[in-house]
Amino acid sequence: MTSDHKMDQSDFSAWAEHEHEHMFKLFEDLDQTFRRLARQKLKGAQLGEALEQAVDDLNGALEDTLEHFGEEEEVYFSAIETHVPALAPQIQELIDAHEGICAQIRQLKRQLSTLAAQGAAMDDASLEALVSRVHGLVASMRAHNTQEHTVFNRAQALMGDAWDRPAGSGAGLNK
Repeated sequence: MTSDHKMDQSDFSAWAEHEHEHMFKLFEDLDQTFRRLARQKLKGAQLGEALEQAVDDLNGALEDTLEHFGEEEEVYFSAIETHVPALAPQIQELIDAHEGICAQIRQLKRQLSTLAAQGAAMDDASLEALVSRVHGLVASMRAHNTQEHTVFNRAQALMGDAWDRPAGSGAGLNK
């Protein structure tokens, strides 16, 4: 989206839908990667390489997630709080969820980096624990997305025409 023109309400919804689809795909791909690791029962150097690839994938996921969350917080959440201060507690919950999701990614990345550096053979229980952690991350993203859409829909209903104000004319969402 560019900031030099007015967009209709569907533009923000389309942006959010597109971004969230991208994020889901990213995390579902990670989930599948870990499920494959668990099925293949890799050992030694092969496991180390697979874990290094998973760390790289997590680095990309973290970068995309931070960019996505940053745009939401700086543009959309700020506009909603400006026009509908009553939604500030829900916006704070969304921000807290952003921080929690990023913390989950960082924690998983640290764990994988350590395992990859050690080239350690993992037992099935350890690998299943990693798969479960990644699956939990996917579930966190899904729950957050649902919560976020609820807040966005409520804000859109309450903001009315303010939703469509162009940038610089009162911080509308569709700029």
